[in-house]
Amino acid sequence: MQKTMPKLWKFNQVSTALVVLCVLAAVSVLTADTLTTSEREFSKAYDVDVLVVGGSSAGVAAAAEAADSGSDVFLMALRPYLGEDVSGTYRMWLKDGEEPQTELAQKVFQSPEIAQFKNLPFKYSTDTPSASPHKDYNPPRRLNDEKWVDVYNDTVQYNENVNIVADLGEVQQIERIKLHSFQRPNDYCTLYVTVFVSNDKENWEKVGVQKDIEYIKRLMSFSLPVNRQARYIKFYAQMAPQVSRQLISEIEILTAAKMEKQDGKQFPPTRLHIKRTLDTALLDAGVEFLYDCYPTDVLFGDDGSVRGVIMANRAGRQAVMAKKIIDATGTGLIARLANAQFRNNTKGENNFEYTVVANKTAPAAKTQPKEKPTKIYHKGEMYTAFEYEMSLKMDDESMDSFARVEQEVLDHLWTPGVLATSETAFYVPAASVIGEKRQQGGWNKDIKITPEAFKVRGVKGLFMLNGYADISREFARQMLRPVNYMYVGEIIGRLAAEEASSVKADEKVTINSKKSGKEITGQIKETLAPVRPSLRPDEHIRAGSASYPVIGRYDVVVVGGGTSGAPAAIGAARNGGKTLVIEHQHGLGGVGTLGYIGRYWRGHIAGFTKEMDQGILELRPEEAGGINGWDVYEKMEWYRRQLREAGADIWTRCIGWGAVVNDKNVKGVAVATPYGCGIVLADVVIDSTGNGDIAIAAGADYECLRTSRLAIQGTGLPPFDLGDHYNNSDFTITYESDVLDAWHLKVYGKSEYRTGDSYDIASLIDTRERRRVIGDYFMTVNDQLMQRIFPDSIVKSFSDYDCHGVNFCDYLFLQPNPEHTACYTPYRSLLPKGLSGILLTGMGISVHHDALPLIRMQPDLQNQGYAAGTAAAMAAKQGIEPRDIDIKQLQKHLVQIGNIPEEVLSEKDVYPFPAQRIRQAVENAPAEYGEHKGHECGIILAHPNTSVPMLKDAFNTAEVRAKLFYAHALAVLEDPYGLDYLVDHVNSKPWDVGHTRPTSRMSDMDRLIIAISRPGDRKATPAVVKKIEGLDSSSAFTHFRSVAIAMDRLKDPAAAKALAELLQKPEMSGYVVKTIEDAQKIDKIAMSRLGVAARTSFSFYARMLAVREISIARALYRCGDYNGIGEKILREYCQDLRGVQAAHAAAILEEGN
Repeated sequence: MQKTMPKLWKFNQVSTALVVLCVLAAVSVLTADTLTTSEREFSKAYDVDVLVVGGSSAGVAAAAEAADSGSDVFLMALRPYLGEDVSGTYRMWLKDGEEPQTELAQKVFQSPEIAQFKNLPFKYSTDTPSASPHKDYNPPRRLNDEKWVDVYNDTVQYNENVNIVADLGEVQQIERIKLHSFQRPNDYCTLYVTVFVSNDKENWEKVGVQKDIEYIKRLMSFSLPVNRQARYIKFYAQMAPQVSRQLISEIEILTAAKMEKQDGKQFPPTRLHIKRTLDTALLDAGVEFLYDCYPTDVLFGDDGSVRGVIMANRAGRQAVMAKKIIDATGTGLIARLANAQFRNNTKGENNFEYTVVANKTAPAAKTQPKEKPTKIYHKGEMYTAFEYEMSLKMDDESMDSFARVEQEVLDHLWTPGVLATSETAFYVPAASVIGEKRQQGGWNKDIKITPEAFKVRGVKGLFMLNGYADISREFARQMLRPVNYMYVGEIIGRLAAEEASSVKADEKVTINSKKSGKEITGQIKETLAPVRPSLRPDEHIRAGSASYPVIGRYDVVVVGGGTSGAPAAIGAARNGGKTLVIEHQHGLGGVGTLGYIGRYWRGHIAGFTKEMDQGILELRPEEAGGINGWDVYEKMEWYRRQLREAGADIWTRCIGWGAVVNDKNVKGVAVATPYGCGIVLADVVIDSTGNGDIAIAAGADYECLRTSRLAIQGTGLPPFDLGDHYNNSDFTITYESDVLDAWHLKVYGKSEYRTGDSYDIASLIDTRERRRVIGDYFMTVNDQLMQRIFPDSIVKSFSDYDCHGVNFCDYLFLQPNPEHTACYTPYRSLLPKGLSGILLTGMGISVHHDALPLIRMQPDLQNQGYAAGTAAAMAAKQGIEPRDIDIKQLQKHLVQIGNIPEEVLSEKDVYPFPAQRIRQAVENAPAEYGEHKGHECGIILAHPNTSVPMLKDAFNTAEVRAKLFYAHALAVLEDPYGLDYLVDHVNSKPWDVGHTRPTSRMSDMDRLIIAISRPGDRKATPAVVKKIEGLDSSSAFTHFRSVAIAMDRLKDPAAAKALAELLQKPEMSGYVVKTIEDAQKIDKIAMSRLGVAARTSFSFYARMLAVREISIARALYRCGDYNGIGEKILREYCQDLRGVQAAHAAAILEEGN
C-alpha cells in the first residue's frame, strides 16, 4: 500500500509556508473559571466515515478492520508512535494461556529469533606485556576467567596499544565477540577495538571496528557481530590519547544455538517491531493516520450525534469530520470532551503497573516487584525486566491528579543503571461511562461482546474502545490485555463501519462544550494552519464558540521540557516561582535524553550545566567517571528530581496549542492533555518548544524557510538498543510545523533497511533548527565574529559554524567557516518583539540561521534555559514584565553560579566600531582571505556604509591577492565596484574541488560565483553559464548550489536554456517523494551510488539529490523558465511528503503569481 498525500484533502492553490492565521477569541468579565472563544473557521483536514482517536493496538485494529469493511478511516494518535498500550507500558509479554486471536495480534507478538550464546574457551597471547599494578598471570588467563566487574582484581593493564590474539584450538563458528574494559577520565580508557579473524594466523580478515564508544559507565563492553568460522581472533585495543594506560578485564568469544522460548515461555517482541507492525497494518489497510495530534473539541451535528473533532498539533488546529468516532484513548478523552456521563467516578485508590528494565530492583520501591516471565533478548544479550504494582490515590481524573500520581510512582521506582522503563503507568480506571447497556461478568475465551456497552448513552455515534466502556472492572482488566484488546478492536471497527454506511454527512456542526464558573479576561490566540502549512485547503469548517476551563494557575509556566525547557523550569522554581512544566514527550531533557544525544560536541561547560553534569554522576557514585557523556535515563531523572525538590509540577504527554493574551500581554496557555483541554494561567510564560509555538500563536513574527532560502539544518531520528546513550544522526531535513512531514519521517524512519535489528527508535525528532521568533534583538553572525559583549549578555556559548546544512549569510559567501568561536547571547533575543509576559528559550530564540550553530550546543542551551527561568521568576515575584527586570541583578546571579564570566558586568559593547578600527580591519582582512578566520571580515560586513568607500580605495591600490579580496568583499556587499575584475578571475579559473553534501563549507569558486551575482548586474551571466555547462550529476553539490543562487539573483533568461539542459542530464531529476515507498527507493539509490549496503546515521546523499534538483529548478523558474521544465518540477515538489521541499516549492510558485 503506497502512502501518499492525504487523499481527502482538496487544495486549490499553493500559498507560502509563512502565512499564520491568528484567531482572537474575545471574552469578558474577570474572575477565574472559564474562557470562551468566539466562532472560528478551521481548515478541513479529513472527512471520513470512521474516525479513530488514539493509537492503541486496539485503535489500530479497529481502524484497519473498518477500512477493510469499506469505510474511509482516519486515525489520530496522541503519541509519537502507535501501540502505546503495548510498548509504551511495556506490556509486551503474553501471560500463561494467552494466545493471539487475530492476525494483527499474531504479528505484533511474533517472537524474535533467539540465539542462545555460549562462551567458547580459548588461550591468548599479546604483543605488549602487561604492566603493574594490574599484571596478568603467566601463562595469561585473567582475560578469560569469566570475571570482569572488579576494576582492582579483574583487570589487566597495558601501557600502550595492544594486539590480543585468541586461539580457539580449532575452527569454530563465532557469532559475536565482546571485550570489556574499564574507563576513568584522564587515567585509563580504551578508545576503540578492531577485530580480525584467521584460520592460519597469517592471513587476517578484518571483521569490524567499534569506536566512538560512549564512556557512560566505568565498565564498557565493546561488542561486535562476527558471523564467521575461524580459529584465531585478534583484538587491537587502542588507548584514548589523553590517557597513559588501559585496563581490560575480559574477552568473550560467543557461539550460538537457536532458542525459541525460555522455560517454555515466549520472548517478547522488540518495541520497534511493535511500532513498525502497527504502522504497516494501517498502511496496508489504506488508513490515513497522523501522530502527535490531540483532540480539543468534539463536533456535533444537528441531530446531536458526534460528527468529528477539532485536533491540535504543531501546525495549529484543524477540523476532522466523521460519521462515527471510536475513542481508543487510554483515558476516555473523547467521552470527556463530549460531556459524557460517568459512573463510579469517585475518589479512591488505583493499582498502577510500571515496568523497569534493569539489572537490579528499585531501592525505594514500596512493593516487591515481579520479574517478567522471560528476559528481553536482543542482539545476543539478555535483560531482566521487573513489574511493580503500586496502589495510589487519585483525587480525581484530571491531568493534575494523574501527574501527581505519576511523579509519586517515579519517586519510588527510580533504579540506578536502568536501561528502559514504561513511558507511563498502566491502570484500569475505576470509572466508566454510562453506556446504552452494561456488560457484566468477567472475560473468557468464549465471551460475547455486548455492543451497547461500548456506546455512550446520550452521545450518539461514539464508541468507547478503552477501559472506560460500560463494562465490569474485571472485564476491563482482561479486555485491556493487548491480545484481547485487539480482538475487541476489530469487533468495534466492523460495527462502526456498518453503522457509518447509513449515516449522511452534516453540513453544519457545532462545538458543545460545557461552561461553568465565571469568565476570565483575555483572548485565545492560535495558529489555524492546515496540517501542511504550505498548502491552502479549499474546504473549511465553521464551528461555534467553545469554553475551556482554567485547570491551573502558576507564577511561571514552561511549555516544553527539553534541553532548555527543563533548566528553565528549574531556574524558575529554585528562585521562588510556582512553576509548571508542560512536555509532550514522556520525560524531560529533549535531545540529551529522549533524543539519545548523550554527550556534548561543543559548548561552554560551566555554571548550571557543570552542576548538572556532576549531579548526574552522583546518582550512581559507585560507577561515576564517565568521559564526555551521560546515561540518558539518569539525566532525565536528575531533571525530574531537581524540579520535585524545588516544588515544581510536571505534566508530560501534553501540548500547548494556543496563547491566552490580553492586549499583547501573554497571560497563559491553552493546553491539550490526555484528560481534556483547558487553560493554564501564569504571570510569565516561557516558550521552550524550540519552535516558537506559543509565541507565534500569540502573534510573534518568525524566520524559517524564506522563499529564497532552501536552508534548514540537518535532522535525524535515531534507532537505539537497550543501554545506548549516544546515537547522533543527520540524514534528512524536516519542518516540524508540517505535521505530514513529521509523520512521514517517523514512518519511513522505522524502515527495516534503515534501523536494522535495533530495539527501538527515538520518539523525539532530533532537529537542529526550527522556527526562530523575531525578538527585541536579532543576533547575527557578524555579532559573533566581532565578539560582542552585550550589555544584557546572559549566556556564553562556544562552537563552530557547521550548520549541518546550507548557509546564506554574507560572511560565508566571502570566507570559509571560521574556527571555533565563543560568543554571548543577549537577553533581548529571548523577548518576542511586540509581546509581553513571555520569554523564549532554545532554538526558537531570535537568531540568524547561520548564527544558530554557535549557540545551540547542549551546555549553552541548558544555561540559557536556567537564565530564562530565573528571569521569569524575578518578573513574577516583582509583578513586572520580563522586559523590565533588573538585568544587572540577573547577570550577577549568573556570574555567582558560574554561568557567565565576571567580564560581562564591566565590559562595554564594542559596536559600532569607530572609523579608525574599521579602516584597520580593511587593511588587515586580506591576510585572513581564504583562511578560517573571521574577526576582521566581520567588522567590515557589519559596517557597510563606512567600509565600502574604504574597500574601493584599497581595491585601487592593492596587489593581486588583496585586490581579489576587495573586489569579492564589495560584490558581497552588493557594490559593483571591481565586478569586472572579479568576473575575469572567475572566467580564468576552472571549477575547483567542492563539497559533496549540503554544507556551509563551500569552495573558493563557489563563493566567487555567488559574489559576482550579488550586485545584480547581468554582465556576470556568461561566466555563470559557462560554469553551469561544466556540471553533471557527478559534480559537487556546492557547485550546483552556487550557480543556483547566482541565477536566483540575476534572473537572466539568457541562462534558462543551460539550466534546463542541466536538469535533463542523466540522474539530475526525479527525486520527488510522494509515498513512503518513494522515500525508501531514493534512499536505496543514494546508498547504491555511495557504494554502501546500509544507511548510516549521517547519510546526506538522498536529501542532497532533492535539494540539488529543486534549487536548479527554482533558478530556472526565476530566469523565465524553459519549456515549462522548472515549473513542472516545482509543482511536483509541492506534493512531496517532505515539508521543507514542499514549502519551498510552494513559496516559489506563489512568488511567481
